[in-house]
Amino acid sequence: MKRVILVLAVALSTISVFAQDGKSKKTTEQRAAMYVKELTTELSLTANQSSKIKAVQLESLSKLDSIKAKATGGDKKAGKKEAKAVNDAANASIKAILTDEQKPKFDAWVEARKEKMKNKNGGKEKEKKENKEDKEN
Repeated sequence: MKRVILVLAVALSTISVFAQDGKSKKTTEQRAAMYVKELTTELSLTANQSSKIKAVQLESLSKLDSIKAKATGGDKKAGKKEAKAVNDAANASIKAILTDEQKPKFDAWVEARKEKMKNKNGGKEKEKKENKEDKEN
């Protein structure tokens, strides 16, 4: 009986380890490709524009990854400011690549993404505020 329980415990722990491996994060290259693909459909980018924007995005994502790695152990507010600066610089570089007709579409797309992120993270922030208020009362 003890052996059966031991075998089941080992099997369950092995399954949970493999299940966690399936949620691996995308590489910087994959994230940049997804970004460019989305922009290509939204803005009708040329092949030349796509390649230039991908280069900008790769550089930006690399910087953001290093900022994130530094911020996990230290000051998160400083990390957020740095990340915002990197994102703003990347967006400015991308706008320089776009035509005058594409720039307003890009601005709208960026705003839509910001709203989407606010809504995605908004629930977490609201929950934190509610928990904080409950603790204070």
